[in-house]
Parts: sequence; C-alpha cells; structure tokens
Amino acid sequence: MLKRLVGVGPLRFGMSPDQVSTALDGAVAYVSQGLGSGTGWGCYSDWGFTAVYGEDSGLVTVAIDAMDGPLLLLRDVELIARVPSEARSDIHALARREGLRFG
Repeated sequence: MLKRLVGVGPLRFGMSPDQVSTALDGAVAYVSQGLGSGTGWGCYSDWGFTAVYGEDSGLVTVAIDAMDGPLLLLRDVELIARVPSEARSDIHALARREGLRFG
C-alpha cells in the first residue's frame, strides 16, 4: 500500500519557516524570498536544500541539491549525486518489487 509522503528527514509539510529553522537546530536560510509573508522560499545552503512555502507560509516541498544535498533514500535507492537514468531504473525496479504500477 502506498503511503502519503508527510515530510523529509526532520521536516514535515505544513511547517512554518520558524519551525523549519527549529527542526534544523537553528538553521538560517541564507538566500530567501517572501519568508513569513505567505508564498516564499529559503535556501539552506549549509544543509544542501531549498524549502518552498505555500500561501499560508506552510512548507509544501523541499528541493535537495543533487550534488551537495544530504543523503536521500527511497527505501534502499540512493537519489542524490547519481546519473538520473540509473536512479530512474532503480526506482522502477523498486516499484516492481513493491507491486506498484507506473507509467
């Protein structure tokens, strides 16, 4: 059964920028736009990702730096610093093992 993705690492979707900072031990977004005023984003370069916030300033997605970001696994498939075609192939193999259909 497919489970809904609720977060990435210590981050949970819906968190405010202040909550994201707290979850990351006081991390600072070195480059940002619109944080705390609704839709916006913050680049946490020390952590290797950018957080994107929706209209209510809640975290809606995380863009991880493909070469310098933290280790990101989908089950046992590494998703960072890999040739995209190899990662895609491994994701398809994982989906087949899990009995999922994909297009």
